[in-house]
Parts: sequence; C-alpha cells; structure tokens
Amino acid sequence: MGMNRWWTTGQHPWVKFVELFLVANAVAAVFSLGLAPGSEDWFTWTVVPDASARLLAVMYANAVVLGVVALRQPDWARARAIFVLITVFAVAATTMTFFQLDPFLAHPWYHLTYWLSGYAVLVATAPAVLVWQERKHGGRLPVGLPMTPVQRATGAVAALVMAGAAGALIVDPGAFSSLWPWRIAPLTGRLLGVWLAAFAVAYAWALWDGDWRRARPLYLAAPVTGLLLALVPPLHAGAIEAGAPLGAYYVFAAAIALPGLGLLPARTAAAQAAQPRETNPAVRAGLLAIAGVIVLLGLSLFAAPGETDRLFAWTIGAPLTAAFLGASYLASTTLAVACAAERVWANGRAFAAPYLIAGVALLAVTFIHLGEFHMDDLTGWAWLTLYAIFPPAIVVLLGRQMRASGGDPPATAPMPASARGLLAAQGAVMAAVGAALALAPHDAAALWPWPLPPLAAQAVGVFVLAQGALLLTASREGDWGRVRPAMLQYVVLATLHLVALARFPDTLDWGTAGAWLYLAWLVGVLATALYGARHALAARRREPAARALAQVA
Repeated sequence: MGMNRWWTTGQHPWVKFVELFLVANAVAAVFSLGLAPGSEDWFTWTVVPDASARLLAVMYANAVVLGVVALRQPDWARARAIFVLITVFAVAATTMTFFQLDPFLAHPWYHLTYWLSGYAVLVATAPAVLVWQERKHGGRLPVGLPMTPVQRATGAVAALVMAGAAGALIVDPGAFSSLWPWRIAPLTGRLLGVWLAAFAVAYAWALWDGDWRRARPLYLAAPVTGLLLALVPPLHAGAIEAGAPLGAYYVFAAAIALPGLGLLPARTAAAQAAQPRETNPAVRAGLLAIAGVIVLLGLSLFAAPGETDRLFAWTIGAPLTAAFLGASYLASTTLAVACAAERVWANGRAFAAPYLIAGVALLAVTFIHLGEFHMDDLTGWAWLTLYAIFPPAIVVLLGRQMRASGGDPPATAPMPASARGLLAAQGAVMAAVGAALALAPHDAAALWPWPLPPLAAQAVGVFVLAQGALLLTASREGDWGRVRPAMLQYVVLATLHLVALARFPDTLDWGTAGAWLYLAWLVGVLATALYGARHALAARRREPAARALAQVA
C-alpha cells in the first residue's frame, strides 16, 4: 500500500497525525533516556538516579509500541482505547508540568520550550480529535467478539494496580519511594503516576466497551512493558538500596504484564470450526534461519567448553557451565527445526514465549555485563548483533503469523490431567529458579549446584526461565499433537545436560544434597520428556484418522 493511500484510508488523517506525533516524540525520549541516562544535555531535566531514567525510558518505549499498534488499526473503533490513553496522558502531563517547574528551570530555557511545545501539540489536537471521532464513529458500539473472563479479569487487575500506584505517586511521591527499590524524585514520580493513571483509564474504557477486537491493541503492549520494567533493577543493581522491597516492585511489574495472558488464544467453538491456521512460510523460514545460527553457538559451547576464551562471546570459567549453555542452545535448535516442520500453527507455536523471553532478557544481560564480552573480537560483536536482531525479528514473524486466517483445529489427543499437572509443576519450578537467577544473581546463586559468577548466573537463569515458559505453554495446550516440538526439545535438553554432567562430574560437590538433587531432577526431566515424546509422536500417527472422523462428524 502506498503512503498516500495509507494516509487517506482507514483512520482519519488527524487521528494518524496524533499517533505519529506521539511515536516521534517518544522515540527521541527512549534514545536519550536509554542511551544517556543522567545526562544534563540530552533530556529536558536531569533524571536521577540512572535507574529512574531507564524507568522513564520504559514508559516512553510503551508509548512507541502503543502508537505503532494504533497506527496499524483499520478504523477508529479499534484504535480508540489507545487514543483515550494518549489524550489523558497529554492533558495530565502538561498540567503536572506547571506544578513541577523547578527541575526544568535548572536547564537552558529551550529544554522547557521543547517539552511544552511537544505536549501543547498533543493537548491541542488529541482531546478535540477524540471528541470528534467519538461523536462520529464511537459511543456504545455493538460487541462483535465479547471479552473472555480471563481478558476482563487481567485488565481489571492491571487497572486497579495502576490506579492505586498512580494515586500514591501523584499525591506523595516521597512516601511512595519507601515502597520502591530506589528513591524517586517528585517530578519523575508524578510523571510516572500520570502515565499509570492514563493506562488505568484506558483499561476501564476497554472493559466498558467489552469487545476484544477493540481492546486487544491496548493489551498488546502489556507483556513487553512488564518485561522491560522487570529488567530495570538488574541493570542498576548499584542503585538498589539495602533491604529495598524488590519483591513489591516485581509484583508491580507482573501486574503490568498480566493482561498479556488475555492474548493467549481462546479455545472457542468458532475458532475450532474455522479452517486450521497454517504456519506462515516466512515464519518457517525464519525459524530455520534461527536454527542455523544458534546451532553454531551450541556446538562451540558443548563440543569445546574449555575454549570459550577463543570461540565464544565471553570467557566462561567452568566447563560445565559452558556445556550447560551449549546443551540449551542445541535443544533450542531442535525446537526451532521441529516448529518449522509443523504446517499447522497450533502445532508449531510453542517457540513464541521462550524465544521472546530469551531474546529480550539475554540482550539486557549483555548490556549489564558488556565489559566482560570480547568486544575486541568478532565473537563479541557477532553476539551483540544477534541479540539486537533476534527479539524484533521474533515480533515481526509473530505479527505476520497472527494476520493469517483460520483457527485452531480440534484437539485429537488430549493430555491426561496428570501429565498436564506434571509439566506445569516442572515448568513453574524452572520459571521460579530461572527468574531468581536472572533478576538477583548474587542472592540466588545458592540455588544452583555449582558456583556461578553473575554473568553466567543470569545467562543460565534466562535459559531455565525460558524452559519453564515452554513447559507451561505445553501444559496449557493440553494436547499431545500440539506439543511435539516441545517434547522433542525436552528429550534433547535432558539428555545433553546429563551428558554434560557425566563429562564434568567434579564440578559438583557430591557431598552436598544439592548435587544429588540436581541429578535426580535431570533424571526426572528425562523420564517426563520421553513419556511426552512417545505420546506426541503417537498422536502424529493417529492424526489422519482423527481428522477424517472429525470431517464425518
């Protein structure tokens, strides 16, 4: 579609102007706050500490995501929940500015002029466009696809948490700092409060509207925003005060991400009656390309774990740690190839959650420990390039896939409740341990059976967390036919981890319970994986007959 046609079709050009203006201003803020936190030259006031600057960068990154999502909507009805957020935020942030002028006045006059002019454009246009479009195309619209109880509940919880935090931040940001891992300046706190209040209003609007197709654009940014919020404390561990309530912070980040659960496909009769959605050829090609890259990482680590100073992006001291990471990469290669081999999307989508988690988290870990990487060598730059490209590539592939027509085919090989429970239990344990290692490597290292320095602990934690997400996804699918790639990956993972342990048994202290618990865990994982792979492969052999019976019925 040409630019002129895009501009004149779908949403009104004035709606698109507001959305584009928001994105342009937010992108500039993300770069200045994300790349130069604490700088007095690159932002309109000095944000301290750097953790607060990165927190504001997350806020503006959320604005970029929402703006781009809104621009892609076909009409006003599907963009209006985001537009409500834009309008409330623009008016409230501008009003708040006049009550917090001192930090701006400490900078050159043109910084405040730039800030106010940007918000003045939004204040002059967004409310007027919102009222105009609502009178013309809005109001109480018919509900075409009702929101599910999960979508309503997660949106309501997020709205309540955001509204509560917004009220506390706006009224008394100093008192709120006692509930935060670091001190928040009044201007920073009140701007964050305005953002959260605008989000709460937008969720309330979406819940009032009740239509999932119109609410979905707002929900799309939730998991990304929650994940970025969770990454701020590890990036600024030095700013975290002793005894700081990190747990409360991560509960807050989880509540922000919670509406992402509403994006999981609902098992409706209408979706199952539709033609099965096929895996997009671009997705299959992208997965094979990913496999071709990460298999090289896996082979270098697993085959030569003692040569990481020459062959890998950073030097890993313990060969068992390198072999562990190599086994994880090789298992991820198996997952990519197996998912690419599935022609039906429902059978090959297991990679989405673990790949997104691993891609974003490993990129963050890279920046946290950039000084330990071999940036004077090709391996360091190759790693940085890979993980700069990987997360957006996954998002693009998933975006293309979600535009494909069709739905999920009927389940042909339901899992027994015991199998789903076992996968969920193992996934939950791995997710908890992985998250602890990734977010608090110094404190959580005691959970691991051999010593891990911070970089290695966070890398191991990311892979364990991603594996937990994969198992939880498999448990939720609840059908052997849809988890073949995950079960095959699980067999490869358990087998290679046992081989790595057999190669380097002296790394563990076998006089401790932790070493034997780790061995027992791997044996249990392998037994679960073999059981699951057996049933998943049997389900493939039964699929033609099951499809024929479904067509007759």
